[in-house]
Amino acid sequence: MTVPQPAFRSASQPARLRVGRSARSRVNGSLWHELIGEVDWSVGYIAFLYYVFVVITYWLPFADVAIVIALIALLLKPQDWRMSPFLWTFAAFAVWCLLSYLASPYRSSSWLQTNAVLKLWLICFTAYSVIRTRANLRFFLAFAIGAFVLFPTRGAFINYFGGYNVLGRALWNFAYANPNDLAAYALIFTSMSIALFFASRHKLIRLGALGTSGLLLLLILFTQSRGAMIAAALVGVLFLIVNRRNVRMLLGAVALAVVAAYFAPRSVWDRLAGLANASVATGFRGVDQERSAEQRFQLLTVASRIARDNMVFGVGPGVYPIVHGEYARTAKGEMPLAAGNRDPHNTILRTAAETGVIGLLLFSSMIGQALIRARRRLKGMGKNADPVIRFLSYGVIAFMVAGLFGSFTYLNVLYLQLSLLELAMLLTVNRRSPQPVASVSPLRRRRALAPQSAILQGT
Repeated sequence: MTVPQPAFRSASQPARLRVGRSARSRVNGSLWHELIGEVDWSVGYIAFLYYVFVVITYWLPFADVAIVIALIALLLKPQDWRMSPFLWTFAAFAVWCLLSYLASPYRSSSWLQTNAVLKLWLICFTAYSVIRTRANLRFFLAFAIGAFVLFPTRGAFINYFGGYNVLGRALWNFAYANPNDLAAYALIFTSMSIALFFASRHKLIRLGALGTSGLLLLLILFTQSRGAMIAAALVGVLFLIVNRRNVRMLLGAVALAVVAAYFAPRSVWDRLAGLANASVATGFRGVDQERSAEQRFQLLTVASRIARDNMVFGVGPGVYPIVHGEYARTAKGEMPLAAGNRDPHNTILRTAAETGVIGLLLFSSMIGQALIRARRRLKGMGKNADPVIRFLSYGVIAFMVAGLFGSFTYLNVLYLQLSLLELAMLLTVNRRSPQPVASVSPLRRRRALAPQSAILQGT
């Protein structure tokens, strides 16, 4: 059969591919088709979505039942099992947490957190195995972001404007009852929103993702979490450096930041201005009226002593506050603000204190290797680099920077983000532009006209 030749305006102009109605519908299809139509539905995937909705919103019961159903569905289909470098390192970290628990003198208090880490590995394994396609990943991002916006984000703003806050700082309930933790969650979901913006082709989804990103940045400002604000600023600078030649991206990022800053309360800037008085020599006195920074400095001092005295196995996962209380009693006169069973507000020091040096190395390598692999993948893709990979990795970086001011070792959103980053690398291929039709053979012409797949089905 003869393949019709495309028309040219002149012999010197490159050929243009004619895109038929079916191809156009794939690009400019309905909202339903964009979100739902291409998703590979399975029992495990649906059960996992239910689990994620429950742990984000706390609105429905039976989260454990849902993840058990997802695991059973995977057990019945062993061909769908997948492992990644992140999961292998996470497995080693979970085993080390178990060993640290066995060596801990506080076993009765440590088992709950140790058990949670082991379960978290199973959850990440489930996520990596049931999200099989790019469409599944895109729908999951939209689903998780929607759940976070409709419940914790909406609830935090309602609380704030209704007069329920902590010293003017926004918060919600459950895992979001601490403004710093809420801000850390918001950092991750902001990166998911921007990733969804680039993963989607539909204008409404892209517009919604962009608006959600601005809303979550505003939420971070309302929490007044200095660690999260510093993290967002540093990642923003990194973004500007990487995209310094992309004027549209630069203008969009600046516009989001300006709008969020405009609506932020004045107390945010007063809280940040206090950082100008930060000094190790003075013990961070005078940074804020509530003496929060000064207290943080004393907490870090105690945490460093605990980590130094328990360098091998640590004190056991989840029992740091108990040990901190014992150490603080002996140094009550020296560090009065550190008294009580408190948290060190530092992810690195808490991980080192609870799991020892080896635990800290495994935790750090788990995150570091994922970021390094993402960087290499982006560099190898050149101009066709997938923004989804880039912005999911930005979320991990921002989260860990904020972790210097908060203890986020066991927050499930970190491990979910790392799983999504690994999935984005697995499901993305380097798309190549089709060659001009007039310069190729009929067989290669038909291949050039065929739609390019952005899905890599792999095990």
